[in-house]
Amino acid sequence: MFVLDAVFFQHGQTGIARQWQRILTLWGQGPFAEEFVVVDRGGTLPPIPGLRVVRAPRQRLTHPDHDAELLQRVCDHVNAGWFLSTYYTTPLHTPSLFMCYDMIPEVLNFDLDQPVWRQKTRAIRAARAFIAISHTSAVDLLWFHPRLHGVPGLVAHCGTDFAPAPADAVTAFRRRYGLERPYIMLSGTRTDYKNALLVFRALVHLGSLRRDFAILCCGGRPALEPELAALAADTPVVVVHLDDHELQAAYTGAVALAYPSLYEGFGLPPLEAMACGTPVLTTPAAAIAEVCGEAAIYVAPRNVAGFAQEMARLLHDGAARNEHGRHGIERAARFTWQATAQSMAEFLRGLQSSARCSAAASAPRREAPRG
Repeated sequence: MFVLDAVFFQHGQTGIARQWQRILTLWGQGPFAEEFVVVDRGGTLPPIPGLRVVRAPRQRLTHPDHDAELLQRVCDHVNAGWFLSTYYTTPLHTPSLFMCYDMIPEVLNFDLDQPVWRQKTRAIRAARAFIAISHTSAVDLLWFHPRLHGVPGLVAHCGTDFAPAPADAVTAFRRRYGLERPYIMLSGTRTDYKNALLVFRALVHLGSLRRDFAILCCGGRPALEPELAALAADTPVVVVHLDDHELQAAYTGAVALAYPSLYEGFGLPPLEAMACGTPVLTTPAAAIAEVCGEAAIYVAPRNVAGFAQEMARLLHDGAARNEHGRHGIERAARFTWQATAQSMAEFLRGLQSSARCSAAASAPRREAPRG
Protein backbone atom coordinates (compact mmCIF):
# COMPACT_ATOMS: atom_id res chain seq x y z
CA MET A 1 0.00 0.00 0.00
CA PHE A 2 1.22 3.51 -0.80
CA VAL A 3 -0.20 7.00 -0.30
CA LEU A 4 -0.36 9.45 -3.20
CA ASP A 5 -0.74 13.13 -2.31
CA ALA A 6 -2.76 14.78 -5.10
CA VAL A 7 -1.65 18.19 -3.86
CA PHE A 8 -0.84 19.61 -7.29
CA PHE A 9 -4.53 19.85 -8.17
CA GLN A 10 -4.89 22.65 -5.60
CA HIS A 11 -2.32 24.72 -7.51
CA GLY A 12 -3.71 24.62 -11.05
CA GLN A 13 -4.71 22.70 -14.16
CA THR A 14 -1.46 22.90 -16.08
CA GLY A 15 0.43 20.00 -17.65
CA ILE A 16 1.27 18.29 -14.34
CA ALA A 17 -2.41 18.19 -13.33
CA ARG A 18 -3.39 16.83 -16.73
CA GLN A 19 -0.65 14.21 -16.50
CA TRP A 20 -1.89 12.97 -13.14
CA GLN A 21 -5.53 13.01 -14.17
CA ARG A 22 -4.70 10.68 -17.07
CA ILE A 23 -2.58 8.36 -14.91
CA LEU A 24 -5.07 8.19 -12.04
CA THR A 25 -7.92 7.55 -14.45
CA LEU A 26 -6.07 4.54 -15.87
CA TRP A 27 -5.03 3.28 -12.44
CA GLY A 28 -8.61 3.62 -11.20
CA GLN A 29 -9.85 1.32 -13.96
CA GLY A 30 -7.84 -1.73 -12.89
CA PRO A 31 -6.68 -3.80 -9.91
CA PHE A 32 -3.85 -1.38 -9.12
CA ALA A 33 -6.49 0.92 -7.59
CA GLU A 34 -6.52 -1.40 -4.55
CA GLU A 35 -2.83 -0.73 -3.88
CA PHE A 36 -2.92 3.00 -3.04
CA VAL A 37 -4.87 5.74 -1.34
CA VAL A 38 -5.17 9.27 -2.77
CA VAL A 39 -5.05 12.35 -0.55
CA ASP A 40 -7.53 14.95 -1.84
CA ARG A 41 -6.46 18.45 -0.76
CA GLY A 42 -9.47 20.58 0.02
CA GLY A 43 -11.72 18.90 -2.52
CA THR A 44 -9.51 19.87 -5.48
CA LEU A 45 -9.10 16.32 -6.84
CA PRO A 46 -11.19 15.88 -10.02
CA PRO A 47 -13.86 13.18 -9.85
CA ILE A 48 -12.09 9.99 -10.98
CA PRO A 49 -13.90 6.64 -10.61
CA GLY A 50 -12.27 3.74 -8.80
CA LEU A 51 -9.98 5.63 -6.42
CA ARG A 52 -9.84 5.28 -2.65
CA VAL A 53 -9.72 8.85 -1.37
CA VAL A 54 -8.81 10.45 1.95
CA ARG A 55 -9.69 14.11 2.38
CA ALA A 56 -7.18 16.52 3.92
CA PRO A 57 -6.75 20.31 4.20
CA ARG A 58 -4.98 22.26 1.50
CA GLN A 59 -1.21 22.47 1.69
CA ARG A 60 0.25 25.62 3.22
CA LEU A 61 3.80 26.14 2.00
CA THR A 62 4.55 28.29 5.01
CA HIS A 63 3.91 25.35 7.37
CA PRO A 64 5.85 22.38 5.93
CA ASP A 65 6.33 20.63 9.29
CA HIS A 66 2.63 20.71 10.05
CA ASP A 67 1.91 19.35 6.57
CA ALA A 68 4.43 16.54 7.04
CA GLU A 69 2.76 15.54 10.30
CA LEU A 70 -0.64 15.46 8.60
CA LEU A 71 0.65 13.24 5.80
CA GLN A 72 2.38 10.95 8.26
CA ARG A 73 -0.93 10.41 10.06
CA VAL A 74 -2.49 9.37 6.75
CA CYS A 75 0.40 7.00 6.03
CA ASP A 76 0.12 5.48 9.50
CA HIS A 77 -3.65 5.10 9.21
CA VAL A 78 -3.37 2.95 6.06
CA ASN A 79 -0.08 1.32 7.06
CA ALA A 80 1.62 2.70 3.95
CA GLY A 81 4.98 1.32 2.87
CA TRP A 82 5.68 4.21 0.46
CA PHE A 83 4.60 7.79 -0.15
CA LEU A 84 4.44 9.59 -3.52
CA SER A 85 3.60 13.26 -3.97
CA THR A 86 2.40 14.97 -7.11
CA TYR A 87 4.27 18.11 -6.00
CA TYR A 88 7.08 17.95 -3.43
CA THR A 89 5.27 17.16 -0.18
CA THR A 90 6.69 14.61 2.28
CA PRO A 91 5.59 12.77 5.43
CA LEU A 92 7.82 12.57 8.48
CA HIS A 93 9.34 9.12 8.03
CA THR A 94 7.41 6.90 5.61
CA PRO A 95 9.77 6.23 2.65
CA SER A 96 9.19 8.83 -0.07
CA LEU A 97 9.44 8.59 -3.82
CA PHE A 98 10.37 11.87 -5.53
CA MET A 99 8.55 12.79 -8.75
CA CYS A 100 10.94 14.80 -10.96
CA TYR A 101 9.29 16.89 -13.66
CA ASP A 102 12.26 19.14 -14.34
CA MET A 103 15.21 20.90 -12.75
CA ILE A 104 14.41 24.29 -14.26
CA PRO A 105 14.91 26.32 -11.05
CA GLU A 106 18.31 24.74 -10.46
CA VAL A 107 19.55 24.91 -14.07
CA LEU A 108 18.35 28.48 -14.67
CA ASN A 109 19.40 29.82 -11.26
CA PHE A 110 16.01 30.69 -9.81
CA ASP A 111 15.84 31.95 -6.25
CA LEU A 112 15.85 28.59 -4.48
CA ASP A 113 14.96 30.25 -1.19
CA GLN A 114 11.36 30.59 -2.32
CA PRO A 115 9.04 28.33 -0.26
CA VAL A 116 8.11 26.03 -3.14
CA TRP A 117 11.75 25.39 -4.07
CA ARG A 118 12.74 24.85 -0.44
CA GLN A 119 9.97 22.27 -0.31
CA LYS A 120 11.34 20.66 -3.46
CA THR A 121 14.84 20.43 -1.98
CA ARG A 122 13.40 18.94 1.18
CA ALA A 123 11.54 16.31 -0.86
CA ILE A 124 14.67 15.39 -2.82
CA ARG A 125 16.71 14.99 0.36
CA ALA A 126 14.03 12.71 1.81
CA ALA A 127 13.73 10.61 -1.37
CA ARG A 128 14.50 6.91 -1.29
CA ALA A 129 13.50 6.44 -4.94
CA PHE A 130 12.55 8.68 -7.86
CA ILE A 131 10.60 8.80 -11.10
CA ALA A 132 11.62 11.28 -13.82
CA ILE A 133 9.49 12.17 -16.84
CA SER A 134 12.50 12.25 -19.18
CA HIS A 135 16.10 11.10 -19.34
CA THR A 136 17.08 14.77 -19.37
CA SER A 137 15.30 15.39 -16.07
CA ALA A 138 16.85 12.27 -14.53
CA VAL A 139 20.37 13.30 -15.57
CA ASP A 140 19.90 16.83 -14.22
CA LEU A 141 18.45 15.53 -10.97
CA LEU A 142 21.45 13.27 -10.43
CA TRP A 143 23.85 16.07 -11.34
CA PHE A 144 22.49 18.37 -8.64
CA HIS A 145 21.83 15.58 -6.14
CA PRO A 146 24.41 12.82 -6.72
CA ARG A 147 23.27 10.97 -3.59
CA LEU A 148 20.34 9.69 -5.64
CA HIS A 149 22.68 7.59 -7.78
CA GLY A 150 22.28 5.00 -5.04
CA VAL A 151 18.46 4.77 -5.00
CA PRO A 152 16.00 3.06 -7.38
CA GLY A 153 14.95 5.26 -10.28
CA LEU A 154 12.63 5.14 -13.29
CA VAL A 155 12.21 7.26 -16.42
CA ALA A 156 8.53 7.29 -17.38
CA HIS A 157 7.86 9.56 -20.35
CA CYS A 158 4.59 11.45 -20.49
CA GLY A 159 2.03 10.37 -23.05
CA THR A 160 -0.77 11.84 -25.09
CA ASP A 161 -4.20 10.77 -26.22
CA PHE A 162 -4.61 13.71 -28.59
CA ALA A 163 -5.48 13.22 -32.25
CA PRO A 164 -6.29 15.50 -35.21
CA ALA A 165 -9.64 17.20 -34.67
CA PRO A 166 -12.39 16.87 -37.32
CA ALA A 167 -12.54 19.64 -39.90
CA ASP A 168 -15.89 20.93 -38.64
CA ALA A 169 -14.50 21.21 -35.10
CA VAL A 170 -11.56 23.26 -36.39
CA THR A 171 -13.88 25.51 -38.38
CA ALA A 172 -16.10 26.07 -35.36
CA PHE A 173 -13.07 26.80 -33.19
CA ARG A 174 -11.70 29.40 -35.59
CA ARG A 175 -15.08 31.06 -35.90
CA ARG A 176 -15.52 31.13 -32.10
CA TYR A 177 -12.24 33.00 -31.56
CA GLY A 178 -12.25 35.17 -34.68
CA LEU A 179 -9.24 33.46 -36.29
CA GLU A 180 -9.82 34.48 -39.89
CA ARG A 181 -6.15 34.35 -40.90
CA PRO A 182 -3.78 31.37 -40.74
CA TYR A 183 -2.31 31.30 -37.25
CA ILE A 184 0.83 30.21 -35.45
CA MET A 185 0.20 28.89 -31.98
CA LEU A 186 2.08 29.40 -28.70
CA SER A 187 1.36 27.37 -25.58
CA GLY A 188 1.96 28.09 -21.89
CA THR A 189 3.35 31.11 -20.11
CA ARG A 190 5.08 33.73 -22.26
CA THR A 191 7.79 34.89 -19.88
CA ASP A 192 11.16 33.72 -18.60
CA TYR A 193 12.47 30.41 -19.92
CA LYS A 194 9.49 29.87 -22.25
CA ASN A 195 11.16 32.49 -24.46
CA ALA A 196 7.99 33.63 -26.25
CA LEU A 197 9.75 36.96 -26.86
CA LEU A 198 11.70 35.23 -29.65
CA VAL A 199 8.50 34.64 -31.65
CA PHE A 200 7.41 38.27 -31.37
CA ARG A 201 10.86 39.54 -32.26
CA ALA A 202 10.75 37.29 -35.30
CA LEU A 203 7.68 39.20 -36.50
CA VAL A 204 9.88 42.25 -37.06
CA HIS A 205 11.97 40.24 -39.55
CA LEU A 206 8.93 39.21 -41.58
CA GLY A 207 8.09 42.68 -42.92
CA SER A 208 4.75 42.72 -44.74
CA LEU A 209 4.40 38.93 -44.29
CA ARG A 210 3.41 39.55 -40.68
CA ARG A 211 -0.01 40.67 -41.95
CA ASP A 212 -0.62 37.26 -43.53
CA PHE A 213 -1.22 35.43 -40.26
CA ALA A 214 -2.21 35.72 -36.59
CA ILE A 215 -0.72 34.51 -33.31
CA LEU A 216 -2.80 32.32 -30.98
CA CYS A 217 -1.55 32.23 -27.39
CA CYS A 218 -2.96 29.39 -25.30
CA GLY A 219 -2.44 29.75 -21.56
CA GLY A 220 -0.43 32.30 -19.62
CA ARG A 221 -1.83 35.59 -18.46
CA PRO A 222 -5.27 36.56 -19.82
CA ALA A 223 -3.87 39.70 -21.46
CA LEU A 224 -0.85 39.93 -23.74
CA GLU A 225 2.20 41.42 -22.06
CA PRO A 226 2.82 45.06 -23.15
CA GLU A 227 6.30 44.33 -24.56
CA LEU A 228 4.91 41.55 -26.74
CA ALA A 229 1.92 43.65 -27.83
CA ALA A 230 4.28 46.40 -29.00
CA LEU A 231 6.25 43.93 -31.12
CA ALA A 232 3.09 42.36 -32.54
CA ALA A 233 1.99 45.72 -33.99
CA ASP A 234 -0.42 44.86 -36.86
CA THR A 235 -0.24 41.08 -36.40
CA PRO A 236 -3.48 39.99 -34.66
CA VAL A 237 -2.91 38.19 -31.35
CA VAL A 238 -5.61 36.13 -29.63
CA VAL A 239 -5.10 34.97 -26.01
CA VAL A 240 -7.26 32.05 -24.84
CA HIS A 241 -7.53 29.37 -22.17
CA LEU A 242 -8.85 26.10 -23.60
CA ASP A 243 -10.12 22.72 -22.48
CA ASP A 244 -8.69 19.59 -24.10
CA HIS A 245 -11.29 19.40 -26.88
CA GLU A 246 -10.70 22.99 -27.92
CA LEU A 247 -6.96 22.51 -27.56
CA GLN A 248 -6.96 19.67 -30.07
CA ALA A 249 -8.91 21.84 -32.51
CA ALA A 250 -6.45 24.69 -31.91
CA TYR A 251 -3.44 22.48 -32.65
CA THR A 252 -5.06 20.89 -35.68
CA GLY A 253 -5.93 24.21 -37.26
CA ALA A 254 -2.55 25.86 -36.64
CA VAL A 255 0.12 26.43 -39.26
CA ALA A 256 2.61 25.40 -36.57
CA LEU A 257 3.25 25.31 -32.85
CA ALA A 258 6.04 27.76 -32.03
CA TYR A 259 7.77 26.52 -28.88
CA PRO A 260 11.07 28.40 -28.40
CA SER A 261 11.68 27.26 -24.81
CA LEU A 262 15.13 27.50 -23.23
CA TYR A 263 14.58 24.40 -21.07
CA GLU A 264 11.95 21.72 -20.65
CA GLY A 265 11.76 18.72 -18.38
CA PHE A 266 9.63 17.05 -21.05
CA GLY A 267 7.63 19.34 -23.32
CA LEU A 268 4.01 18.19 -23.41
CA PRO A 269 2.71 20.84 -25.87
CA PRO A 270 5.10 19.75 -28.68
CA LEU A 271 4.01 16.14 -28.17
CA GLU A 272 0.33 17.10 -28.26
CA ALA A 273 0.86 19.22 -31.36
CA MET A 274 2.64 16.37 -33.15
CA ALA A 275 -0.21 14.01 -32.24
CA CYS A 276 -2.60 16.45 -33.96
CA GLY A 277 -0.45 16.55 -37.11
CA THR A 278 0.79 20.08 -36.43
CA PRO A 279 4.38 21.03 -37.35
CA VAL A 280 6.51 21.93 -34.33
CA LEU A 281 8.99 24.80 -34.59
CA THR A 282 11.14 24.67 -31.48
CA THR A 283 14.64 24.63 -30.00
CA PRO A 284 16.86 21.62 -29.28
CA ALA A 285 16.95 22.55 -25.59
CA ALA A 286 16.98 19.90 -22.84
CA ALA A 287 14.22 17.27 -23.23
CA ILE A 288 12.56 18.77 -26.31
CA ALA A 289 14.77 16.90 -28.76
CA GLU A 290 14.35 13.73 -26.66
CA VAL A 291 10.59 13.96 -27.17
CA CYS A 292 10.35 15.30 -30.72
CA GLY A 293 13.25 13.43 -32.31
CA GLU A 294 13.59 14.20 -36.02
CA ALA A 295 9.94 15.20 -36.39
CA ALA A 296 10.40 18.83 -35.26
CA ILE A 297 12.08 21.83 -36.87
CA TYR A 298 14.87 23.11 -34.62
CA VAL A 299 16.25 26.64 -34.41
CA ALA A 300 18.76 27.90 -31.83
CA PRO A 301 16.90 29.64 -28.97
CA ARG A 302 18.43 33.08 -29.72
CA ASN A 303 18.27 32.91 -33.53
CA VAL A 304 15.52 35.43 -34.29
CA ALA A 305 16.15 35.55 -38.04
CA GLY A 306 16.20 31.75 -38.29
CA PHE A 307 12.92 31.46 -36.42
CA ALA A 308 11.33 34.07 -38.69
CA GLN A 309 12.55 32.21 -41.78
CA GLU A 310 10.99 28.94 -40.63
CA MET A 311 7.72 30.67 -39.70
CA ALA A 312 7.49 32.09 -43.21
CA ARG A 313 8.35 28.75 -44.81
CA LEU A 314 5.66 26.88 -42.91
CA LEU A 315 3.12 29.61 -43.64
CA HIS A 316 3.57 29.38 -47.40
CA ASP A 317 4.75 25.82 -48.05
CA GLY A 318 1.82 23.45 -47.69
CA ALA A 319 3.88 20.42 -48.73
CA ALA A 320 6.40 21.09 -45.95
CA ARG A 321 3.58 21.46 -43.42
CA ASN A 322 2.06 18.16 -44.48
CA GLU A 323 5.40 16.35 -44.34
CA HIS A 324 6.25 17.62 -40.87
CA GLY A 325 2.72 16.87 -39.71
CA ARG A 326 2.96 13.27 -40.91
CA HIS A 327 6.31 12.71 -39.20
CA GLY A 328 4.89 14.25 -36.03
CA ILE A 329 1.95 11.86 -35.87
CA GLU A 330 4.32 8.91 -36.30
CA ARG A 331 6.60 10.20 -33.55
CA ALA A 332 3.79 10.98 -31.10
CA ALA A 333 2.41 7.44 -31.42
CA ARG A 334 5.41 6.24 -29.36
CA PHE A 335 4.16 8.09 -26.27
CA THR A 336 0.98 6.80 -24.62
CA TRP A 337 -0.51 7.36 -21.19
CA GLN A 338 -1.16 3.63 -20.96
CA ALA A 339 2.58 2.94 -21.17
CA THR A 340 3.30 5.68 -18.63
CA ALA A 341 0.75 4.40 -16.13
CA GLN A 342 1.84 0.78 -16.54
CA SER A 343 5.55 1.44 -16.09
CA MET A 344 4.93 3.58 -12.99
CA ALA A 345 2.60 0.97 -11.48
CA GLU A 346 5.17 -1.79 -12.04
CA PHE A 347 7.91 0.34 -10.47
CA LEU A 348 5.78 1.11 -7.42
CA ARG A 349 4.86 -2.55 -7.03
CA GLY A 350 8.54 -3.42 -7.13
CA LEU A 351 9.32 -0.89 -4.39
CA GLN A 352 6.55 -2.21 -2.19
CA SER A 353 7.62 -5.81 -2.78
CA SER A 354 11.20 -4.94 -1.82
CA ALA A 355 9.96 -3.19 1.31
CA ARG A 356 7.99 -6.28 2.35
CA CYS A 357 11.00 -8.51 1.76
CA SER A 358 13.23 -6.19 3.80
CA ALA A 359 10.71 -6.11 6.63
CA ALA A 360 10.49 -9.91 6.64
CA ALA A 361 14.28 -10.29 6.65
CA SER A 362 14.71 -7.88 9.56
CA ALA A 363 11.91 -9.37 11.68
CA PRO A 364 13.06 -11.34 14.72
CA ARG A 365 13.06 -15.07 14.12
CA ARG A 366 11.62 -17.53 16.57
CA GLU A 367 13.50 -20.72 17.23
CA ALA A 368 11.66 -23.94 16.68
CA PRO A 369 10.60 -25.57 19.95
CA ARG A 370 13.00 -28.23 21.18
CA GLY A 371 12.54 -31.80 21.96
